[in-house]
Amino acid sequence: MKVYYDKDCDLSLIKGKTVAIIGYGSQGHAHALNLRDSGVNVVVGARKGSASETKAIAAGLQVEGIIPALRGADVVMMLIPDEQIGAVYASDIEPNIKQGASLVFAHGFNIHYGLVKPRADLDVWMVPQGSWPHCAGHICQGWWCTDVDRYRQRQFWQNQRIGDELCDGNWWWQGGHH
Repeated sequence: MKVYYDKDCDLSLIKGKTVAIIGYGSQGHAHALNLRDSGVNVVVGARKGSASETKAIAAGLQVEGIIPALRGADVVMMLIPDEQIGAVYASDIEPNIKQGASLVFAHGFNIHYGLVKPRADLDVWMVPQGSWPHCAGHICQGWWCTDVDRYRQRQFWQNQRIGDELCDGNWWWQGGHH
């Protein structure tokens, strides 16, 4: 397993990108705030009038509907409940995500069971779910390495590097905690 430290990361790769966080529950909340606090341009996609929209606005985040949040997004993180991902991907994400964007999941349920079949032009990869205390054990046990490689649909090496920097922007590798 490769351990990443601050010196190994180049956040400029992700700071120049727009990351759309679809959903603002426990996972979306952690990703959005950590990325924003690391200087990444974040927009939250939430349903109008939802509790998630209210919470994200109160946190000072840019909030749009799901489809408007996709406009211009280089990275789209699907962080809504698993049982909703397939339908939301089919109705909102697939027809609106820009060509060559990265589509990111917290785990591989929807890919593994074929509920989401990403277009061939999209980079697909995973970033472990939860915040540092929750996912650290999975990363240390090699979960990160095996599951990302298994589910990644990689088109461009640059986007793999962006995935690495996205994790650094989420503080999971900062300071060499593992």
